[in-house]
Amino acid sequence: MPVKSPEGFLDGYHFFINWFSSKQKGVLRHHLEYNGAQCVESLEDFSRPSTPKMGQGLYVMVPYKTPRSDIPSPDDMALEFDVVIDMSLGRFLGTKATKALVLPESYAASTPFLGFPLLGKFPVYTQHDSVLTKLGFLRMRICSTGFTRIDLLHLSKSVDLIGTTYDEYLTPKASILIYNDPRKASLKKLRCIAEWRVPSLYPKVITAKEAQARCP
Repeated sequence: MPVKSPEGFLDGYHFFINWFSSKQKGVLRHHLEYNGAQCVESLEDFSRPSTPKMGQGLYVMVPYKTPRSDIPSPDDMALEFDVVIDMSLGRFLGTKATKALVLPESYAASTPFLGFPLLGKFPVYTQHDSVLTKLGFLRMRICSTGFTRIDLLHLSKSVDLIGTTYDEYLTPKASILIYNDPRKASLKKLRCIAEWRVPSLYPKVITAKEAQARCP
């Protein structure tokens, strides 16, 4: 077992890691336990007297490509726990410096997706819906600017799950440029899309609960 981080900002949190390879489980367990979390071997371990019973800090973590239909529901287990995907680990660790945990329900990319490909299953809210319709979403080449670290990783993974193509480099063949924080956007990229007439959009960030409410 790894030596715990002095901060231990995940103390009191319990995780059941499932559907990962042995190597992947080892990496996830290391990061979680290093920061104070406890990893259990089965869902039944959630019912032990030593663990909370009201869904506070009980998480099942699955690979981000796992369809929600393949994941056990808390209603079926007579337990209260939250299901998160491995992409949520970066969000957990990203809050370590502030020691203020960002809960999975506040970030849509922390919870399982409805199914794959995401197009038609997960809502896309933009200010340029007509652009997406004209271009044909599945044939698009998506570039970005203003995203860093974990947000950039999550964006590229989400684009892949949609079934379209994420391109790290902006070229005249790009279908659209997604920008995050305008203050961090590349001025060179902004000049290029103006010259090449590549559309741009600012994605509306929604929480996991909002996403579930808007999906059938």
